[in-house]
Amino acid sequence: MNVHPSENPTELIRLRVASLHSQITEDMLRSIFEPFGKIDNVQLIMDVDTGRSKGYGFITFHNVDEGKVAMNQLNGFELAGLPLKIDIATE
Repeated sequence: MNVHPSENPTELIRLRVASLHSQITEDMLRSIFEPFGKIDNVQLIMDVDTGRSKGYGFITFHNVDEGKVAMNQLNGFELAGLPLKIDIATE
């Protein structure tokens, strides 16, 4: 039985956020995305050697529809001079 993801409000959606300035923190990302809905996790990918952000990360929304709205509204949004590139993360 196929169930469309948006029919299941407890299904999570994981967004990949790229084109991030190296100074952006997980707290900054959370504050930008949180108005769209409940966030389960924010994860910036860090360079092991330098400890700096690699310029991308993941945001997991508790609700698929809220995550899709955030993706549509914030894709291309300029943050610290760089336009965000947002898509649905694939495992």
